Amino acid sequence: MEGWAPTKIERVEKVLTGTSTRPAKVVTDAGQAMVKLLGNPQGPHALAREWVGTRVAAWLGLPTFDMAMIEYTGDPPIEEVPATAGPAIVLRFVEGHVWDETAEGLARCPPEQIAGLVVADTWLRNDDRYGPPSAARPARVNPRNVFIAFTDDDRRDDLVAMDFTDALRLDRGLSRDPQSPRSTPEIPGLDTVTVGVA
Repeated sequence: MEGWAPTKIERVEKVLTGTSTRPAKVVTDAGQAMVKLLGNPQGPHALAREWVGTRVAAWLGLPTFDMAMIEYTGDPPIEEVPATAGPAIVLRFVEGHVWDETAEGLARCPPEQIAGLVVADTWLRNDDRYGPPSAARPARVNPRNVFIAFTDDDRRDDLVAMDFTDALRLDRGLSRDPQSPRSTPEIPGLDTVTVGVA
């Protein structure tokens, strides 16, 4: 993530209107990127969740898009969002494709990346890729949020940890009720902190 430093949006190529935050594919002064803006339908907290989730995924060693924060001035205008001037998250564009929901579609990705993405989503309570059923909605499966980036290696691709705008939502708490789809296993001593002296 370090080293890539766009400072402004030069032009807008298209807005992905069928998504929850309506990111825009843009050209910045540092190349092609996707930008998530204030004024998106999920609100300003979506940007904070994206920032934290992407940083956690990188900390876990998962491939992520290069990410930067810029100050969006309102120029060029992006009416489809509607965009608001202020901080914006910019993610470097890479060549790849969304998952086709087949085992073969993930076969070229290292298994540790698949497991790592499951761990990151679980820790961050991000149910935008897969969400268990609840009283409010059926199970959610969203393969559009599983991005596979092409690499220079002919034998493998990278599973990119991306789109954490649904992570860390306080309205999606965990439950100890074993009948709840959000049940967490009982772990003895989980509520107790022990300080050892060496």
